[in-house]
Amino acid sequence: MDTTGYTPEEPIAAVATALVPSALGIVRASGKGCIELVSHVFSRPAALCAAAGNTIVYGWIKDGGHRIDEVLVSVFRAPKSFTGEDMVEISCHGGPAVVTAVFNLLLANDPNRDPAENYKVACVLCHIVLPIMYTADWLLFYERGNVQKTWPVLSALFPLSYLLFVFIHGAVLRFDSTILNYTGSDPLIFPYFFLNPARVGFGGVLLWCVMLLAAFLAGGFIFMAVDHLLKKIIR
Repeated sequence: MDTTGYTPEEPIAAVATALVPSALGIVRASGKGCIELVSHVFSRPAALCAAAGNTIVYGWIKDGGHRIDEVLVSVFRAPKSFTGEDMVEISCHGGPAVVTAVFNLLLANDPNRDPAENYKVACVLCHIVLPIMYTADWLLFYERGNVQKTWPVLSALFPLSYLLFVFIHGAVLRFDSTILNYTGSDPLIFPYFFLNPARVGFGGVLLWCVMLLAAFLAGGFIFMAVDHLLKKIIR
């Protein structure tokens, strides 16, 4: 399932009900091969693939050997469906957790899925969207003049703790990058290239860490200066 575009020769899937607390939720798949796609995560794949149109198949959505949710799967065969194509509706228990689990499991088991796409989305959210939203929230809603001189130093403890976690995590996994190497190119056991001694050397890792720590500290003091400046302007 190509997440960057769409062609008529591939199935699509989406959550069809609101992600709110509810009794039931529906995840819908449509298009060529959609029934086979759902069968990859269904407890009765043969029965689902052989089901006639306008019938319902009972079973479980599964992740390997683990049952995720008890569901009813409605099967519609082309051209007698809402879309005119083969279509499947998974009726599962409601609520954001269950519905998104079923939906993401369905996407994850598509044979044409590129796992690196999830990593790219996470990178954009964590490194671009979240910092912009936090900065906007701080500028618009926080009370001015409360930032203390110790806060920039204390804030640097977070990246230092993260560094400690990364290397402990790597040591536990014995730095075997193949365990998490989803993309087949860059080992993801190190979340950033500058933390990978195999790429930049141990001296390079240390240099990068020192530079980034200095940047965090400088950024913290800049935030403090802006905070006190805005307090004076507001007065």
